[in-house]
Amino acid sequence: GPVWLTDTDAADRAEIYRLIRRSIPVPRPRAVLLTPDMTETERPVLRRARLTEVMTPYATACLDLDRDRADLRAAQKGKWRNRLRHAEQAGLTTSAARLRPGAADWLLQEEAHQQRARRYAALPPAFVSAWHKATGTEGMVLMTAKRGAERLAAMLFLVHGQGATYHIGWTSDAGRAVSAHNLTLWRGIRALQRKGVKVLDMGGLNTEDTPGIARFKLGAGAEPRVLCGSWV
Repeated sequence: GPVWLTDTDAADRAEIYRLIRRSIPVPRPRAVLLTPDMTETERPVLRRARLTEVMTPYATACLDLDRDRADLRAAQKGKWRNRLRHAEQAGLTTSAARLRPGAADWLLQEEAHQQRARRYAALPPAFVSAWHKATGTEGMVLMTAKRGAERLAAMLFLVHGQGATYHIGWTSDAGRAVSAHNLTLWRGIRALQRKGVKVLDMGGLNTEDTPGIARFKLGAGAEPRVLCGSWV
């Protein structure tokens, strides 16, 4: 944070940044790290507040869902759209579950396996339980793709107002062979639209360590959103 809920002019934002840094009660030696949910255009305001940048900007992939299916499909890259057609012709079924406690446990187990195999860190499984407790069945969408009774892919989306975040994605080897992940996201988008979601945050873009994941997100039609970095 901070996250600005109303329009605030640059001078007021700069003063608020200064006040936040001075007032947060952390013991000395202390460092209050600010990462505003703002784009690169906020950098001059942070400098005006006499803050120093200590971390390069974070880039995320945002997909505009406030348009019809034809426009969403047209925004997809050619190879991504071809994989979607491949999945649509593979005889898969998809379902969007209204989550009850424990319904996503199998996906959290698959996510834990992925983290160990690919050596990456993410939010702990308890975060999903806490989110479910706070938001109920309306706060999450679990989209699953199957061939018969076999699960091939799944995605878990967290819903917050008119926005949603892509939280977990998983696919099996058999799912990759039929591009099940593309179909899961496409059907997930439609489920989110029915819930009134206007923007899907697909998560960070890392073209050096995970170029394939970045291509998947951008291929789906998402646009990079570069934030303003972290400052002390």
